[in-house]
Amino acid sequence: MITALTAALTAAAAWVAVPGRRGLTEPTRRRIPARMLEGVAALLAIVIAALAAGPSGAVWAVGATIIAATVVRVGGEHRRRSLRRTRGRQVAEAARALAGRLSIGDVPSVALTSVAREQPVLAAALRAQVVSADVPAALMTAAGVPGQESLAGLARAWRMAQLTGAPLAGATSAVADAMRRRTRLEATLEAELAGPRASGRLMGLLPVAGLLMAHTVGAGPAGFLVGSWPGRICVLAAVGLSCAGVLWSESIADRVYREVLP
Repeated sequence: MITALTAALTAAAAWVAVPGRRGLTEPTRRRIPARMLEGVAALLAIVIAALAAGPSGAVWAVGATIIAATVVRVGGEHRRRSLRRTRGRQVAEAARALAGRLSIGDVPSVALTSVAREQPVLAAALRAQVVSADVPAALMTAAGVPGQESLAGLARAWRMAQLTGAPLAGATSAVADAMRRRTRLEATLEAELAGPRASGRLMGLLPVAGLLMAHTVGAGPAGFLVGSWPGRICVLAAVGLSCAGVLWSESIADRVYREVLP
């Protein structure tokens, strides 16, 4: 029963985490119901476990919920960072392609039409151009998507060219160079932080290693940890502290990431 409950909790946590991935392009308020669903699902699972297996079942359900929530949180953040980097590379490629078209003499409208066919990050700007809407405004809106912030520089350059008649090629090239530097810095920073992140996650597994070592030398900790209330409380405390340590190390790495790349 405990194994089945753990699997069910993990599946439920993964299911409610899916809206968090869409949250990259949706307002924050759209993610609130998912958080509420996660809490309600965890509470419901704990209550069901308590009714089915008694107080001890509730203890194991709490531990499984903590582990599942930690795995989903860390995995979700990893996916979001990966998607941000992918979008950043796409923006840099689009800016370079646009600068290249402008440098050979294409007017901005023709260059945008040509590049947007192969660069989806410029699709909104192309749609605005087709209906004679505000292209810089469309670029600025697209810059609100995590990973596409650099489009704001392209939007400002486009606006300046509209207002002053200045050539757009030079400004677009400068923006493309800035985007490329940011993309490289982001990749370097992620590589530098990979070690600390891995160390934090490894530290979270040390209690398991300790149990295996105790079992190897014949200490037999399983009977105490599973068959007595002090043991169950120790297991729950170990799970909570280990997961808190993992989340704490991840938060430190995330804070460094945000400080270097605001």
